Amino acid sequence: DKYHFTHRNLEVMFTGSLLFSQRCFGLDLYVQEGIDYVHFDSVDDVVEKLEYYLNNDEARKKVAKAGQTKARELFAEQFVWQEIDKALVIYNYQKLKSE
Repeated sequence: DKYHFTHRNLEVMFTGSLLFSQRCFGLDLYVQEGIDYVHFDSVDDVVEKLEYYLNNDEARKKVAKAGQTKARELFAEQFVWQEIDKALVIYNYQKLKSE
């Protein structure tokens, strides 16, 4: 039940690797669990899911590829600047000037 979201999550996705992460609500704002990455809730859960994806190449490749595509879409130039502007507004700074 974490809200944090770090760059490491997207770095894994950018490489085309399958991201396994503890449940992270911040991550879920941008990517879909089971579609773009896999989350786990316990040691038993991660072991079960790791075994599944290690034994199912197509399922693993499908989620990894979707995650890579989503990471690339999210960090297209326009998205990054929109997110920076949102953060600036939240913390009462002026938006960046568009050119």
